This record gives sequence, C-alpha cells and structure tokens, in this order.
Amino acid sequence: MLHGWVWCRVSILRAARRVCWASASIRARAQVFVDPRSIELLERIQLVAPSDANILIIGETGTGKELIARHVHSLSGRRDKPFVAVNCGAFSETLVESELFGHEKGAFTGAFNAKPGWFEAANGGTLFLDEIGDLPLSMQVKLLRVMQEREVVRLGSQHGIPIDVRVVAATNVHLQHAVAAGHFRSDLGNRALAACGIQFGVDVRLVAGPADLARTKAHCHD
Repeated sequence: MLHGWVWCRVSILRAARRVCWASASIRARAQVFVDPRSIELLERIQLVAPSDANILIIGETGTGKELIARHVHSLSGRRDKPFVAVNCGAFSETLVESELFGHEKGAFTGAFNAKPGWFEAANGGTLFLDEIGDLPLSMQVKLLRVMQEREVVRLGSQHGIPIDVRVVAATNVHLQHAVAAGHFRSDLGNRALAACGIQFGVDVRLVAGPADLARTKAHCHD
C-alpha cells in the first residue's frame, strides 16, 4: 500500500447505489448498513475520523466515496468548519493550479481580481480531492509541497499563506499500478502524509450484502 495514507477500499453493489447512496438528500447520507463487513468499515472510520490523519479512499466511480469523506468530516473535530469537495479531473492542466491554490490579480490573462483557491476555502476544515489520480504529474509535485509545508502560494505571488487543512483524497485508480506506470508520484503517497506523523493504515472492503439492500430500501421508502 501507499504509506502515509489511512487507506479505505470501497466496493458497494450498484443496486445499493441506485437505491439510496446516489441521492443528494440529507437522509441518503445516513449510514443504514447492517452487513457485518459494512459495519466493520464504519467502525474503523469512527476510529480514524477524530484524528487529523489524511485519508485515501479507493473505489469505483459512484460507490459513495464522497459520502464516506463527509462522514469522516462529520465525526472529526473539524465538523463545524468547511467541507470542500473538488473533482481533480474536472479542470484542465492550465487551470487546476489556480483552482487549488488561488491566484493574484494579473497572474494570467483574465485574472482581473485576486481569488483564493480551494485549499484556502477549506482552511480549518476538510478538503476532499476526488479523483486525485487524475492530477497531472506537475501538479502532484506542487500538491506534495503544500501538504508538507502546510502553506499555499497563489499563482502570481511569492508569499506563502499558512493553511490548516485535512485532506481526504479519493480515486478509482489503483495508485500502486499508476506509480509503476509512471503516472503518479510515489512520494506524494509515501512521504507527504508520513511527514504529518501518520503511521498506520486501514485496508477494508465495504460490500453491501442482502441485509444492507433490504435495510436501505426500507430506509428510502420511509
């Protein structure tokens, strides 16, 4: 595994996703699983969430990774601070730095005003980086530095801005394979978070069993 991350592997049956998890309602965020394997994952999340450990969630697209990230945030000491969700694959390589770290006025054509990035927006809280495996290698280097130094430098600035952010990252890519293929930097997983004092890992599969499906359907129809 990639050292330094608290690692949760998520695999949820598509039927369960269609029934309730894909819903954006508050009720859909309730944890209704009764399957022992599902409960085991949730119990381990409850152990990890109160810490400031950064977390890597691995699972297929649509399996509820953001819901798990929100659950971690709600159980943490940062629950009253911002939770900011960002899809790393939604921005072009030319825009992703500005989106994550912000920019100063005049930093590039069209930058008519200074703008804080998502790290600043999440300061004090949790930043959920979805599909972190889609970040270009050049951005992975900069993300590594931000996580190690705990400060961001806006595009067009030479001054660092201190941040206090817990990172929960997610991907549908097996990062060890991506590292071997040269698409993901091993030091981002192995050094950045280890430098924050994280020395443990969790590798759990969440599988919605028949009991979960029945319970989920009942919950959604109440």
